[in-house]
This record gives sequence, C-alpha cells and structure tokens, in this order.
Amino acid sequence: MIDPIYSRLFLANAVFFKGKWSDPFEVNDTKDRIFDLRGGGQKIVPMMTKTKIFTYRRGTGYQAVRLPYAGENLAMYVFLPDTNSSPEQLLGLMSGDTWQRITRPGFSENEGTFVLPKFKLEYSVELNGPLQALGMKSAFDPLTADFSGIAPQIYISGARQKTFVEVKEEGTEGAAVTGIMMADNAELLPPSNPFQMIVDRPFLFLIEDHQTGTILFMGVMFDPETN
Repeated sequence: MIDPIYSRLFLANAVFFKGKWSDPFEVNDTKDRIFDLRGGGQKIVPMMTKTKIFTYRRGTGYQAVRLPYAGENLAMYVFLPDTNSSPEQLLGLMSGDTWQRITRPGFSENEGTFVLPKFKLEYSVELNGPLQALGMKSAFDPLTADFSGIAPQIYISGARQKTFVEVKEEGTEGAAVTGIMMADNAELLPPSNPFQMIVDRPFLFLIEDHQTGTILFMGVMFDPETN
C-alpha cells in the first residue's frame, strides 16, 4: 500500500462513539478475576460487577445482557457463549433478519449479577482484497481505473479500516475509520431468576442504535488485555 503521505488523494469515512452507561459500574466493585483464554491458558484481569435488574436473555447456547447508554438510544449487547460453544458460533445471531426478528426481541427484564472485564480493542485491516472480490477490480488497476470526474490518471492504491473500542466503568469509547488512498499514474430458554453471568471467557459484543436497530460496532474479545 502506498503511504498516505505520497498519495495524491485521500478519502476517509469516520465514525466516532463515546457513551456513558445509563447506570455506570462502581469502580470500587471492580476486582481482579481469572479470565480463561482460548487454548487453555488463563490471565488475571480487572472485572466490573453489578447486581440489579438487567435486560437479559438466556438463549440456546448463550447468555446475553443489554447495557444501555445515557439517553437510552444506544446500547451495548454482551453475548457469553456456553462452555460448549464459541463466539464464532453466535455470529449467526447477528445477521440482519435473525437479529431483528428473533434475537433482539427475545430479551426481557430479569434480576441478576453481571461481571464484565474492562477491555480495549484495536483492529486494523486492509480492504484491497475484499473490495476487489466484490467487483471493484478495475478501480485498483492503473490502466483501467476511471476517476476522470475527480482527477485524471488516478486509481485506488489502497483501502484500510481501523477500529477502536474501550470499555470501562464509566462507559464506552469507540471509533471506526475507513480510508481510501488514490495514487497518481503519471429459539428461547426460560431465564433463571436471579441469573448470574460472569464473562470470564471469550465473548461477543456489539453496540446498537435502538431506534433503527443498526449495529454500529461488533467484535469478539479473546483476551481483554491484548489489543
């Protein structure tokens, strides 16, 4: 990929999110606990704890909790797979139709204890291959690219996306930036009551816009202390 400093044109699409929990975790309740890593290892990580009435779901093969942000329009959903499952197996629950029709409506109010590790996630990926696989091959070829409506003799030299999410007692901060560089060519189970959900192994999380049902961020956390 051509470095942005040598690019003739740089296009960027950015999403920034910073939200405070509607009911923040108490810092004094954060304690070190064991987190089971994939592959059998373990690590001691700081985990936040809260006992109250949550929006909760006990599904087939997982538990999940909804954590609203101040204003109630946005919320984080945390999905903890059962020990005989995995975060990857839960990804099918997030497809558009399944999420809107089955998964999302299946939450209800239940009292319980929820334990979640503090974590910070950063991820960067090159999008050249995926975009070309979707049919944008000519845009990456200096000989066939046609961006004459923008400038003569330019083509896409690289596309990259970088995301960032940090979760702590006060709330969540997150961002996603997609950059394009152009170079010159010159089913439900009844929940227990109260429930206990201790997120001490790899899990899936997402941030959703409640009004539209749009998933803004989604990720899988395997190690809370490794970006």
